[in-house]
Amino acid sequence: MKIVSALFFILTIFSCKKENVNKEPYLSLDAIGLSILSEIKVNDTLKFRGTNNAHQQFKVFKIEKSVQTVQDCNWNTNACKTYYSFDQVRYFFIKIDSIAPSPFLYTMTLTMQLPSNIDEKNIPNDVKGKACIFGNAFINYNAIPPSNSPSYTSPYINYPDFYSTVSFTTFANSVKTYNEVVVIQSGNNLPYTNPVYGNVSTINEVWFDKKYGFVLFKDINGIVWNKIN
Repeated sequence: MKIVSALFFILTIFSCKKENVNKEPYLSLDAIGLSILSEIKVNDTLKFRGTNNAHQQFKVFKIEKSVQTVQDCNWNTNACKTYYSFDQVRYFFIKIDSIAPSPFLYTMTLTMQLPSNIDEKNIPNDVKGKACIFGNAFINYNAIPPSNSPSYTSPYINYPDFYSTVSFTTFANSVKTYNEVVVIQSGNNLPYTNPVYGNVSTINEVWFDKKYGFVLFKDINGIVWNKIN
């Protein structure tokens, strides 16, 4: 009986080791990734008042968490080779103020990425991913896309690398003080018109809190929108 039990134990260890060796890397959200946008919750309402006395309101419509995979697939055989998987969180906002309610969803994505110097088809076993943010949500940011971008490319906000030293500032309103705010500027004082879609972007400065998202944005005409909740 003892011999059979020992043999079963050895086979179990071997099976577990074999499974771990063959499994592709999985970039799960680390401590920094879990802290980014951590205070945004479904059904939150974000309220902004402009220095022109106008108001804008946005609601967190949905937060969608998923695990994505990077793979190559053969369309003839339907066989796929998976290189790695990663965590992704998508935030969906909808405009709800009475001045200009919108049925469209605005999105922002938090995702784990490989370091830029890593070949996704030859990933070291000890590789560490980084949490990165993409998307402007409801901000009509006017940064000029790189010259080598496709013509349909929309301006995008360059969020900071929270794994390096970040210079935070503070933003306060009558309700709350936000202590982990970064100021991001486009460097463009003119409107940007997308040559394909024709939409015009005029926001050239945003204040972004690491945990709560946008707390202030300013347009090229000097109108400042402050978060009031």
